[in-house]
Amino acid sequence: MDELEQQQHEWRDGNLERLGNSIATARSIKGVSRLKLSEATSALGVPIHRVAIAKIENGERDITVTELVALSVALDSDWADWLAKAVDRVPIEKLALLRIDQQIDALRVSQIEKQEMIKSLRAQRKKLEA
Repeated sequence: MDELEQQQHEWRDGNLERLGNSIATARSIKGVSRLKLSEATSALGVPIHRVAIAKIENGERDITVTELVALSVALDSDWADWLAKAVDRVPIEKLALLRIDQQIDALRVSQIEKQEMIKSLRAQRKKLEA
């Protein structure tokens, strides 16, 4: 796994963890168990098992937009605030810089390969001319 892929995984995992923390905090403040929250989301037409809620809160499971909104409604909380907190410390610029560095490196390799090919073709030409 290269540095960019590592950063992308850390970015994703960090988002999930922070989002899960916000959901867990909202649930705790409301004094709602995971089972009761599961029942509330089911009543909204978006069943989320209590084990899935635990995994979401622990940042171990992706969450769909529908699930996010259902949890928000069930907890009478602001899902947009949860998302804002989740991405607050995301190093977007660092990921962009890593992507640019990768592209520059690829261009350098390509340029070196072209130069080597030109040398090889010139050497072949000299042999044929001799």
